[in-house]
Amino acid sequence: MLPEPMRVPDQERPVYNFLLPQPRHLHVSPVLKVNPYWRAKDGSYLHTSSDIQFFYSEDGRVSFMVMGVERYTYTDSDASPFLPPSPSI
Repeated sequence: MLPEPMRVPDQERPVYNFLLPQPRHLHVSPVLKVNPYWRAKDGSYLHTSSDIQFFYSEDGRVSFMVMGVERYTYTDSDASPFLPPSPSI
């Protein structure tokens, strides 16, 4: 898969808040629904419907993240074939 700039849908932008340092008492984010995609070397796009959750170190920075892929498919377009995730924040 090749890295490529991607448009972040408006409904997924609240996820950015969970990438910033968090208060010391917060150790885990809520489970967030996202539809990321990646471009393959052959030009096709791998789309997923996924859940992600961030875990924070003692100083509030992201320590690691877990992503669970519920569905995936390949297409010729960067437009997601999946319905936009409902706000879960």
